[in-house]
Amino acid sequence: MFSGSLPAPACRPASLRQWYPPLVRRLLLASLLLPCFLSACQGDEPGGIEASVNQALIQVDPAVPDSNATLTLTVDLQAKGQPEEVELSSLTITQQPVSDSSESLTFEAHMVNTQGDDSVVRLDPHDMALVRVLNDGTTNGDLTAWCRLPVELEVVVETADGEEASATADVMISCP
Repeated sequence: MFSGSLPAPACRPASLRQWYPPLVRRLLLASLLLPCFLSACQGDEPGGIEASVNQALIQVDPAVPDSNATLTLTVDLQAKGQPEEVELSSLTITQQPVSDSSESLTFEAHMVNTQGDDSVVRLDPHDMALVRVLNDGTTNGDLTAWCRLPVELEVVVETADGEEASATADVMISCP
């Protein structure tokens, strides 16, 4: 009398039974993913900054240990979607290969727009600027032991609202 399978319910046709579970799964999946799609369409916060190293050179003259080392460093900055005021947060060199035990040194430095002397660089939305980073006190004596060593130079800039961007470059410390 009982064959092992139940007859189809009278209120639901057989074809509905075939697509109903996949439809429910798709609706459930869509309801879970909808917030992700909506946030992707809206994008991130409109502000922020991007940075990249344009030129980097460090020259050390061990014969004049008390003079500042020569730093030639320019950085490209770009505001993402709103006006930004940007300052240098830090400038660090790390001996390569970079690891947790690598020796590093933080420069005393400040950043200026190539068209002015202000250390705060002001950018309009989507504006780009080329800035210089100037050495304020890292001496030849501080860097004599680093002569002819490859280092990773990292520049970190910060906006007025606390967002950071960093850029790195591989540099060889140049000495006569």
